Amino acid sequence: MPARVEADDEGFTVTFEHAGSGLVAKGGTLEGFDVAGQDVVLRPALARIEGGDKVRVWHLEAKRPALLHYAWGGFPRCSLYNSGGLPATPFQHKVRERIHPADTARFALRNPSFEKAPAHKPETAADWVLAKSAVRTDELASDGKWSVKLPAPDGSISQDDMARGFGCFWNCDPLLPLPVRPGCVSGYSVDLAVAGGKPLSAYMRLCRRSDAAGNEFWGGIPIPRTASATFVRRQIASVFAPVSLVALGAGGYGGLNASDAAGGYFANNGGAGAIFLDNFSEVTLLRPLLALSDAAPIALPEAKPGQSVVSAPRTVANGQPRTCPRQLDDAPAEPVSTVLYSLAGCPRTEPGHMQELTADDAAGVGALILGEQAGLVEFISEHRGATAQTLRFLGADGQSGLRGGPTPESEPVVIRFRGADRPGEYRAKLRIVTQAMNTGVLSAGQPGEPPVNLHYIDIPISVRVNP
Repeated sequence: MPARVEADDEGFTVTFEHAGSGLVAKGGTLEGFDVAGQDVVLRPALARIEGGDKVRVWHLEAKRPALLHYAWGGFPRCSLYNSGGLPATPFQHKVRERIHPADTARFALRNPSFEKAPAHKPETAADWVLAKSAVRTDELASDGKWSVKLPAPDGSISQDDMARGFGCFWNCDPLLPLPVRPGCVSGYSVDLAVAGGKPLSAYMRLCRRSDAAGNEFWGGIPIPRTASATFVRRQIASVFAPVSLVALGAGGYGGLNASDAAGGYFANNGGAGAIFLDNFSEVTLLRPLLALSDAAPIALPEAKPGQSVVSAPRTVANGQPRTCPRQLDDAPAEPVSTVLYSLAGCPRTEPGHMQELTADDAAGVGALILGEQAGLVEFISEHRGATAQTLRFLGADGQSGLRGGPTPESEPVVIRFRGADRPGEYRAKLRIVTQAMNTGVLSAGQPGEPPVNLHYIDIPISVRVNP
């Protein structure tokens, strides 16, 4: 077992206990080590033995590495032994302050233009389930030769397992291939045409599975419309809705597990005529970003006994500038932005327990003042929570959450020391917790931390009272 793991900007140095007279690479080459940089993508690593009881591990594409695995998998490669012939135990190591998934991600539908079909059944598109008279057709196409025709009533197509490894809740594991949390935006486009010249609408639903389980995670069901007999492009975007706060443990994700995937169900919603679909784009995922104007320790001005002092203002904002366009009819497209929710008020759940939690349930509290002397410090804001030591992050609509985009919403943070009669140094800390994954420390859910897999930032607060 490793006695100590040290991370620097280039790799890891692992010190092992029980190395005997020295570690040995069985077969002459060390294998079985994998590292990930800040993109949290694991790569087979280079490794060498140093000084008898240490192993240096690195990958040229994994700067400031965040994850280290050894022999971690279903069929591990075990090459590291001690001088007595005993193998090293499989292990993993996380540098929690470096685990920050990218702010965007993509996945693709299979056979998005319906060009592929089984040789024995050309009217059925490969990788799709066609139901209720839906048929692959070459009578009209916008991309290539083929499209899919959805006759009334309720002609439909569906696809499961478009992408594996989703999280669909507040504190999903950021190490999943496609972690998605409430406030994220999904966006894609599709070509749409109708037969008969009458306005018809399509029922377009992304979900966990094509049977609609969990479609509410995807922010509702867009219904684009057209009366055009030639294809028009429709752009679809949705904000992921607040769902659950989950604790990991023996009970897993309480039914929402790491194998959750993306599925889709698309149908004729017009009640007459036929709709043609073609040329699905990739699905783009945007994640909200926590933007803090200053993360340095807060040193309030010195005070006299009984005197209150106030900090300089700081701001918390949604730093995701990108949006996804939504154009469901002939009107101009409108931008759909992410929402930075505030989760500092969330209770820590116990292993195996699943708690339904929405932004309203959490009262929108995004910042807390903590510590033994926290009672002497308070927020100055119209958006204080139930106590003077809690602060809500509210958007322009008065609802919990800050929208991103080119003109992002923000929340000012101003702290006041109420005063103390006795001279001395007084300390507390400001904690900010959101569902954003771009900064801060990944919580392990330990006592004194937010729920597992949420990221948080702690900023020291200090003030000196002089005689």
